[in-house]
Amino acid sequence: MAFNHEGQTLNSNQLRLLRPIFNANKRVLAFQISQILRDSAPLYTAVSYTWGEGQPSEVILLNGKPFHVSVTLWSCLYYLCLSAQTSRWTHLWVDAICINQNSIPEKSAQVRFMDETYRKAACVSVWLGLAPGAEQYRSTTSEPIKTFDVEPFEWMDHMSDLVNRPYWTRFWVIQEFLLGKDVDIYCSGSQVNWIDFKDFVEYETNSDVFGDADRLRAGNAIADSCAALPFVLGRHPDKHPEVFRPLHELLVEYHRSKAKDPRDRVFALLGLIPHEERALLQRFFPDYSLSEEHMAIIALAHVLCFDFMNGSERPVTVDSDELFRGLGIEQSVLRRRLLKSAKYIDYIGCDGIPMFLAQMEQVDFNENIGMDRDLEAEYSTTSSTTRHTMVMLIVTLFGIGAWIYWRFR
Repeated sequence: MAFNHEGQTLNSNQLRLLRPIFNANKRVLAFQISQILRDSAPLYTAVSYTWGEGQPSEVILLNGKPFHVSVTLWSCLYYLCLSAQTSRWTHLWVDAICINQNSIPEKSAQVRFMDETYRKAACVSVWLGLAPGAEQYRSTTSEPIKTFDVEPFEWMDHMSDLVNRPYWTRFWVIQEFLLGKDVDIYCSGSQVNWIDFKDFVEYETNSDVFGDADRLRAGNAIADSCAALPFVLGRHPDKHPEVFRPLHELLVEYHRSKAKDPRDRVFALLGLIPHEERALLQRFFPDYSLSEEHMAIIALAHVLCFDFMNGSERPVTVDSDELFRGLGIEQSVLRRRLLKSAKYIDYIGCDGIPMFLAQMEQVDFNENIGMDRDLEAEYSTTSSTTRHTMVMLIVTLFGIGAWIYWRFR
């Protein structure tokens, strides 16, 4: 009988962890999986990797029962288990295994605490994949996949490849890499700390990463040729671990990143947003019952609200390419419709998804009867003093509540 999570309710103050079970046959990956209170969790590593495409085809054992994982994850777990006995952690946290992916309520609840999961880990283990030239295949029998590495493997010799691996292009790994206390990076059986990796990046780009941070952030040929550069810059000692930035800035900076689920383009950034701003967003996010379009409307309404409050000089229009690409929206017609809806809803006064959906029904009704107001003009000409006062009051209240929560939880 295969392992499944059914009947195992996971509360918000809990997480599941994996403890490797060592045996003579290292090709059989076995783990004990258990639910543990977050505040009393043993030392664990939070694994950061790209899910990849295709259905799970490889088998591991959870509490003695088979469980299917992807080829990518199998290879990652194989090499992490090889290093486990000499590591500073005893357990692993892996999202594809430790969160019931078939339960929307559990998935939404655990994603809300994803930043905490990575912050409290003894370290984050980044899996870049197999070494260049390594072969990987499945036998025609029921045996697990096998990997053959090219030896010796030298990081410096392969940096042009490693700094542009698919890992650096995904939304979820942004906060996973930035929020960890420490980060170890794996390629096959070789491991380096992120500090050493930074030195390798500097050698590859012929730059002083932290010394040239502002110039590199501005975007140039160096930045364009090194997908890992924004991640290394994000751990600048003057900024880390307080890496909080507004949603608008994050969407623009990482607009080239990809997500299998478009909703994760925002959900995956929540842990990097300032507490008072995040408090407003968490009235709605993360919730995987929301449609992709509704997620985009709420995100746009949020950006409009904060840009207005902060007196931003960059208006959000259908031509705001980097912002809309950050949300995964390319078509001008769709951009116009979503932006119009975002300006229509009462974002500050909306106290959750039910009220938001009710407002969206009114938007749909107005469109069906042909009402076409110039909402952009209406938004900008409404009494700015009244609107600014209202926004500041609400944000201040949310900020106080967020501070109390983070201070005394």
